[in-house]
Amino acid sequence: MRHIICLFFISIFFLPIRLISQENLTGTENDTVVDIIHNEANIATCCNNDSIFLVFKVPWFTKEQLTSPFKVKPQYIDTTLTALQLYDYAYKNDAFFLANKGNVGHVNRNLYFDPDVNNVFSLFSDDYWSRYILSHSDLKFIRPIHVYSELNYVIGSEREQLFYAKHSQKINENSFMGFCYRVISSPGAYTRLGSRNNNLYGLYDYISNNEKYHLITTVNYSNIMNQESGGLIDHVAFEEDEVREDVFLFNAEFRKTDLEIVVNNFYRIGFDVSSKTENENERINDTINNEQNSSNEIRRVNLGRIGHEFSFHRQSFVFEDRDAVYPFFDTDPHNESNTFDSTYVQVISNEIFWSNFPEKGGKFTFPLNFKIFLKHQYINLKFPLFSNSLKTNNEEHYPVNKMYYNQYTPGIELKSDHNRFLSFSGLARYTIGGYNSNDFLISGGVSLGRLNTSHYLQLNAYYREREVPYFFNYYNGNYHGWNNDFNKNRIANASVRYNYSGFNLTANYYILNNMVFMNEDIEPEQNPSTLSAFNFRAGTDHSFAGIGLRNDIVYQAIPVSGFEDFPSFMSYHSLFYGGSLFDDALFYQIGIDLNYNAPYYPSAYMPTVLQFYKQSEYRSQHNFLVDVFLNVKISHARIFLKYQNLGGFVYQEKPVYHIPYYPVPEAMFKFGVSWMFFN
Repeated sequence: MRHIICLFFISIFFLPIRLISQENLTGTENDTVVDIIHNEANIATCCNNDSIFLVFKVPWFTKEQLTSPFKVKPQYIDTTLTALQLYDYAYKNDAFFLANKGNVGHVNRNLYFDPDVNNVFSLFSDDYWSRYILSHSDLKFIRPIHVYSELNYVIGSEREQLFYAKHSQKINENSFMGFCYRVISSPGAYTRLGSRNNNLYGLYDYISNNEKYHLITTVNYSNIMNQESGGLIDHVAFEEDEVREDVFLFNAEFRKTDLEIVVNNFYRIGFDVSSKTENENERINDTINNEQNSSNEIRRVNLGRIGHEFSFHRQSFVFEDRDAVYPFFDTDPHNESNTFDSTYVQVISNEIFWSNFPEKGGKFTFPLNFKIFLKHQYINLKFPLFSNSLKTNNEEHYPVNKMYYNQYTPGIELKSDHNRFLSFSGLARYTIGGYNSNDFLISGGVSLGRLNTSHYLQLNAYYREREVPYFFNYYNGNYHGWNNDFNKNRIANASVRYNYSGFNLTANYYILNNMVFMNEDIEPEQNPSTLSAFNFRAGTDHSFAGIGLRNDIVYQAIPVSGFEDFPSFMSYHSLFYGGSLFDDALFYQIGIDLNYNAPYYPSAYMPTVLQFYKQSEYRSQHNFLVDVFLNVKISHARIFLKYQNLGGFVYQEKPVYHIPYYPVPEAMFKFGVSWMFFN
């Protein structure tokens, strides 16, 4: 049996024959996309000129799409070969610019400057493990016709293994469920870089027959266990002879557990209006046949929608070292025999809202739609108090320092219909009481064009004042500790985003004040001066005659003095050729990936405080990482073969350090398979 499956996820720029990209599959009125049922899966037959191919269309939505006030067309699962070789979970969703230790499952630092403005309360300036943790905001709510499942397995050098099993199912006409289990087991190419990560989530999505009530429930659990080496003691000796590998820490380990439970309830408080109409000819015929045939027109009167979100989020961070290594930390520990630094954070949130957003079948719509909300957060933090140690039977014990906060955040959100050519949005919120008392955010945006059309322009701006992340004000560990009272930081941003047929452009301008960072003494420092920052990002995704080219280029001007260091120029390029064999029973892509970082002073990592900090000892070179890959698809199975960091295999050069001094391994072989099931 011949298997004809979609090969490319690329849009072609200057060609009369264009393959349909994932964005185009969301559909417009003029799309030649016809949904049919085949093998209990939703399939799109895409026709353009003489090019015909099939795409399995299993729709999925983000939480924002499911709760959107306007009808949002679904996205679809990716059945293409493009980017299949990017197997590391951290590099999914086009996150190409990360600094890492050279082994999957460890911390990652985003090298693209993009401050967080969404969270009201933050423990750290950035969650360096978030890309290995499944969170509620990142989940895909898959709504298959019946059943959709996927198995994925990757194996690499040094016994590296990654696996996930994903399943989604339609329970009945009103409800869907799904779960995913993900695991990373990677000892690492070098000493004390092993990782053992487990992630599990489950979700339930229900909407009533009359669409008045909607329930979304998710449970996420993650457990991260990483060995900590502290990096190379003598990187020069290692560069001369890799056998001379010696690290600072031999018994240190980091553990993080993350549990998140979210329940969303939405209820429409409008009512139905029914008007009975009757056709005269139908009435006469019905009389002859002794039947009555009338039609009812039911319209919805929209009185708005009320909703409630409950979330429980518990995190624990533990750094444990059975040795006391004074030269590495440069300070005397409170406990000279071992280290057990722990941080416990629990956040319970409740949010209620009312909106006049339009609903399907509504009789009345408004030119201005708004949402009024009130959010309450209860925050519980626990740290060890090393300064007040107690001894019992010659054993040292430390009391726990507990902190509690209650804070309220009222706000209003404005939106117009983004399906129109001209649309706008706005948000304002203010926090009362608690750790983030008097914090506020004001943001707004204007859009020209539609996402599914050729040209789309978006202008956005925001101003935020927020208390610095909690960790910068207070920390107590075996080697480090501080108690600060920093001023709120202030960020003003103006951005522009433009999309056109496989080309996208984003530019940001920032005004920064009272920014806090970790200095070279591994202590938080606040810069009271006002700084200016700018970044520019351009991406392309095109193909021609079977040749595909993806580019992502970043230029950024971030202040070097008195702030964190970021590379001024970065780029990612993927060049590949695709085709088919055996009468279209097998599709393939063969290509090359290139990552480049310009020279700069990369931030170092201190495992005891779980933070990156500024350093001026090591300046990186022009870093090039080259990978070659082969992607293959046979029926529902996709396979990739990859040789990673080919430069270390072809020619001798100094190792690449994304983080000093954690060398990126030389050439390593990767093999992966993904198998999808649609029934």
